[in-house]
Amino acid sequence: MKLARSLSLFLLFSISTACSSNPKPQVGPEEKPPEPITLKVYPTNSFAGTNGTTIRIEYRIAPHPGNRSYWISWSDEGGEWGGTGRSLDGDNEPYVFPQVFVSYLYAGQYEVRLILTRIENGKEKEYRAIQKFTVLGDQ
Repeated sequence: MKLARSLSLFLLFSISTACSSNPKPQVGPEEKPPEPITLKVYPTNSFAGTNGTTIRIEYRIAPHPGNRSYWISWSDEGGEWGGTGRSLDGDNEPYVFPQVFVSYLYAGQYEVRLILTRIENGKEKEYRAIQKFTVLGDQ
């Protein structure tokens, strides 16, 4: 009986200690900061019907005190292109993770470019990401 009581007191103490511990996860020194930019295009291959096709571009810009502006553009080898962008206010900006839908694209090889301008160590620096996609048409 004495053993059972000692065991139950030990378990109670163990559980209460575990519950009162700091619940924050420990972050190791090797944890990588987020990439400054990421870019994805959906779908990477599509078929253009009579009204062309629509693609979705997703991009993310991690907050940073030096973020100044970004520009995203799309083009094909035939000279069709479009783009959008805006200025950024450093750390006052949340993660930028919008979607852009581009419609009425016809057969061709396309390229999407994302350029982030950031001030680091007093100098302007650009981060670039490129994704390619193909639109098939009637041959």
